Amino acid sequence: MPPANADTINLINIRDWNFGWQGSYQFQYAQPIEQGSVLRAVTTYDNTVNNPYNPSSPPQDVTVGESTDEEMMLTFFGYAMYQPGDENILMDSTLATSTPQIPSAQLNVSLFPNPTTNTVFIDIPNDNDAYTLTLYNQLGQAILSRQLQQDGWVDVSGIASGIYISSISSTKGIYTQKLIKY
Repeated sequence: MPPANADTINLINIRDWNFGWQGSYQFQYAQPIEQGSVLRAVTTYDNTVNNPYNPSSPPQDVTVGESTDEEMMLTFFGYAMYQPGDENILMDSTLATSTPQIPSAQLNVSLFPNPTTNTVFIDIPNDNDAYTLTLYNQLGQAILSRQLQQDGWVDVSGIASGIYISSISSTKGIYTQKLIKY
């Protein structure tokens, strides 16, 4: 892989690829890319005797093809014009779990009860930071947004039963967790 410059962002870097992982990759959340950026897919292969997964012994030249002993790397980039907040849109809900995901910082936040019926309590630090709760439906649409107060109770009685993604954001980061509403 070429050295990263100060203006280079590696979106994916898989050092120990496993042949069984064939398929496509989609980010869980949209990735904002600045206008004028150049997108590249760079791949390096170890086609030597040092690679225990090399299917050819002795090693053979590999060329493009559709067979499992040929090179099948393909890259597609999907894109849309950026709108503020797009980075919060859930693109692939199959990657969402009930385990908290904290992409930008370790936040001391908790959300309960979960599952819930009418209200949910969100415990946030008493640190003078502004916290916002946004609930997203399975289509990635924001259906509820509230500034959080220290008392932490949020009324969710007005939303339909279902599975939602809660996103609690502050200047310190974003905490996401699946929320089940009965």
